[in-house]
Amino acid sequence: MLGRRLRGNVTPPAIRQLTNRRPSAQRRLGTFCNARWGGRHNETLHYAVLRDSNSIWAVSWEYRYVTQLAKHSALRVCLCLAAIVFPSVAQTPRPVPVFTREGFGAVGRSANVLAPGLVMTLYGGYLAPGDNVAPGSAGCGKPKVQPALELRGVRVLIDTTPAELLYVSAGQINFKIPPGMPEDGFAPLRVCVDAICRAPVRMWFSTRTALLSLERPAYVHMAVWLHVDPPPPHSVSYPCWNGLSIPPEYEFQVRQGGNLVPARAQPSRPLNFGRGDPCAALGGRSSLPLHLLHRFDQAGTYSVRLTVRKENQILFRSEWTDIAVEPFSEGIRQAWLDSVDSDTRTNNRAVVSDAIQSLLAWPDEKALAALLKIIPGSAPVCTNFDCIKLVFGTAALAWFDDALLREKVQPTRLLGLCSPEGSCQ
Repeated sequence: MLGRRLRGNVTPPAIRQLTNRRPSAQRRLGTFCNARWGGRHNETLHYAVLRDSNSIWAVSWEYRYVTQLAKHSALRVCLCLAAIVFPSVAQTPRPVPVFTREGFGAVGRSANVLAPGLVMTLYGGYLAPGDNVAPGSAGCGKPKVQPALELRGVRVLIDTTPAELLYVSAGQINFKIPPGMPEDGFAPLRVCVDAICRAPVRMWFSTRTALLSLERPAYVHMAVWLHVDPPPPHSVSYPCWNGLSIPPEYEFQVRQGGNLVPARAQPSRPLNFGRGDPCAALGGRSSLPLHLLHRFDQAGTYSVRLTVRKENQILFRSEWTDIAVEPFSEGIRQAWLDSVDSDTRTNNRAVVSDAIQSLLAWPDEKALAALLKIIPGSAPVCTNFDCIKLVFGTAALAWFDDALLREKVQPTRLLGLCSPEGSCQ
């Protein structure tokens, strides 16, 4: 019957939403396909997609358009599909990008201190629309596109300066810090997708000032590990060829109550790794064992400053930073010693880069017993963790009282560890 209607000039259909609530695709489909046709050839046909107390979706077109195209049931199928697709595309709101300060990372270092040229990774949600995008090769035989300041409508702004975008996806953005950032100070960073921007996050920029923080809670007679975030491009790596000792270019000052805390002498027993590279196995970490340089025998607040030099020139330094040292707890220390015993059997890396050094905060009988369990019988070629445990563990014996060593260590083992006379000092 529709095919016998008048034919003439036609106008494409228009879809509109009469209220703000967006119905589900299934409800639109059902109500659309069950509606009735009506009207005359010179009228505009209004066709309800969904009608209820909260929302009305409608499609309208000139009736002549229907009569020219609608033959049998084909038009109804097409319009049913349009009812599903078009409202969803037109009415979907774009969410605001979601991320936190903890979502930032930097290649090969922490993201606590930033500087121009640093390559960053940001993890979050709704960071970009559509598929993953990178300004890489445009295709086989096509020229490579240079890093862009905007990809798919995505921008990373530091203050008002756009960063170079290296990769963009809904969950991750890789970008490069642009020049012109503060030498020492905060700057706001935000992500924008078209005109929708997330509230800015304050980031610290510096080329000369390091940040210090306690790696974990500190207690009297226990290890005090200080995490160092140096300004780019500098880095901190411990331990390595210097073994247990903190390298001399790292100069710490510690104060308590306005008075300088005297430095603790570090035994200088030479290390012999034989053939092999311990640095490759250890990888290094960005924390330093402050307890090897200073004793923390009293609970309270200490102020610490680090200065790093090279050939009498200051590379960077930190501000005076307060750290809290809690009162001694025998229970906490014993629980930690038990964890060291477990790590000795399962976690070689933690033993050589943390446990051995931490035992030296209070080199008493308990610490010595834990250390002797770590030190292996022999490792002639230094290509594995057994060798590093042997070298580091033997060097750690120099921190213990000689009388305690002779009392607790079998003479033959002591002679083998601290040859030629069995003296580890």
